[in-house]
Amino acid sequence: MSLTAAAIAREAETSSATFYVYFDDVGELVFALAREATEDLDNVFAVLDNWVAGQPAEQGASAFVEAYRDYWNKHRPILLLRNMEADRGDQRFREMRSSVGGLLLRPLAGLIKKGHEEEALTEEQALARAAVIFAAIERMAAAETIYPDQRPMPSIDAIKQAQVSVLASLVEPMSIIPKQEKPLAAQR
Repeated sequence: MSLTAAAIAREAETSSATFYVYFDDVGELVFALAREATEDLDNVFAVLDNWVAGQPAEQGASAFVEAYRDYWNKHRPILLLRNMEADRGDQRFREMRSSVGGLLLRPLAGLIKKGHEEEALTEEQALARAAVIFAAIERMAAAETIYPDQRPMPSIDAIKQAQVSVLASLVEPMSIIPKQEKPLAAQR
């Protein structure tokens, strides 16, 4: 089934003519909805600001992961469309997605760089680490409800805690990495 102006108008209990008063095509509507969702990051930025202001690593990581998951849960259908169109090469959607990523990556990279002062990470190294963990957080938020009957062994809570642990340890090395009971070789 494809998304058409007629189907949208029917669902909105209006006419196709009314749809075309506001939008040239379905793509324009999807772009407008994606822009609206993309701009609804105030809570995520507030959480990130609190973390940058000095919140402990694990607490800040937990709050960030939770806020970002909440954001995705609120806008899941349109963010999935935004990312699909960006991946298909639509420049408008690519720019939209990357502009948001950039706004979130810079503060995360700053936290990572500050936590690794003894290593003297470069800006690029810190940004690369932020990009890797943010991509994982975003992808897992996006995939949470896809194929729920085929979910791999880890629960959503276990995945969320793993994200928090990795992110917190990037910001504050060795902050919450769990100790293993046996060496990995002995576990096989």
